[in-house]
Amino acid sequence: MGGKSSKNFRDSKESKLDKDLQEAIIKQFERMTGGKPQLTFESFKAFSDRYLDTNFQKAVFQAFKKFRKDDKVTCENVLRFAELLFGGSDQLASCIILFDLKLRSVVEASVASFFICECPKEHYPVNLLVDFIMAEAPQEELGLDFTLFSKWLSKSTMLPSILMRIFNGLLLNKNQHVIPKLSNPTVLSPASIFAISLELPIKDRQNWSLLFSSAMQGESFSKLYNAVNGSGPCLIVIETDKGKIFGGFANEGFISGPHHSGDSRCFLFQDRPKIAIYSATGFNNDFAYLNYRQTSFPNGLGIGGHDNNWSFFLHDEYGLGTSCPSISTFEKCWLAGETRFKTKTIEAWRIGEPVKRKRYDSAGDEIIGEEVSVLDRDPEAKAILELTGKKSYCEPFREQKEKE
Repeated sequence: MGGKSSKNFRDSKESKLDKDLQEAIIKQFERMTGGKPQLTFESFKAFSDRYLDTNFQKAVFQAFKKFRKDDKVTCENVLRFAELLFGGSDQLASCIILFDLKLRSVVEASVASFFICECPKEHYPVNLLVDFIMAEAPQEELGLDFTLFSKWLSKSTMLPSILMRIFNGLLLNKNQHVIPKLSNPTVLSPASIFAISLELPIKDRQNWSLLFSSAMQGESFSKLYNAVNGSGPCLIVIETDKGKIFGGFANEGFISGPHHSGDSRCFLFQDRPKIAIYSATGFNNDFAYLNYRQTSFPNGLGIGGHDNNWSFFLHDEYGLGTSCPSISTFEKCWLAGETRFKTKTIEAWRIGEPVKRKRYDSAGDEIIGEEVSVLDRDPEAKAILELTGKKSYCEPFREQKEKE
């Protein structure tokens, strides 16, 4: 019976889905039912436990039933549901309305299901991500306005991405993880890692490499400086002694010198006490800044600001930071919640593929050509070595390089 039913749908030209999607959904429906023509809630629940929160299981199954007057769930129901789900923002809005839940309840069930798909062996609280999504959602006290809801879905990447992750697994048997898997520990929550990743260039979202961690390499600004200087696009993560976690993304990385680097693709973020993303305003170009051991410019690492006014600034005296409210470079925020803060943890992550590290002089200009040996820069030091009878270990390597 199941095979005959599936054949009918394969031959049907009514569906708006492309053939590959239809085939994937039909095969998945057959797995759900065990080859039977109709899907019962018991079978659906047993199959969807690995994808859906309990509350969402009921809502999704009820949505399936709305495509027939007799309340039966056949493969056709699921295909019609998928046409809405995988359509544009208007279709997705119509699909969500089928759940017959308040928007916040849909978001809560979606986030809970998302973590079941992404982190099945862990239990994460949903409130941080739910509050982040709902912060910009349309109000529904007097009923949800369809036009506003659809417009919000077209601009919001978070909820559609979460729903696609869930239903790609449930309906298409595609279970590709979307939260970046980091090779080293981090103070960031999985929820904030996901939120941050959606702001990064698409090709680099999954590619995080640890450049510096105070937990692993010790509390040293010089180590942080050497790790990030010229290393490419970089994410800075800060945990304060008050438990706040925040940071920023420098899309062109940090380049030592008196000038800022980066453009409007830089952004700030918070993890705790809440998840938030703060985009560039376009008012100025005071983005990523790095300087060390200079007398006429601020020494430290910062994003968003200058002089003594920064969204955040890590001083070269390790452990001390500055944070000011409402810096015009980015949307209104006060990351640390205090003007002076103390750091507990600092992390730096390169985003994307490794780049050939560039070297910069104290003026921030790129050094072109071969690196000069310290002995060539200081002939007196070389002469003293020779007078004391000590061997220069640079020469054999220099000779070998010249022969090559």
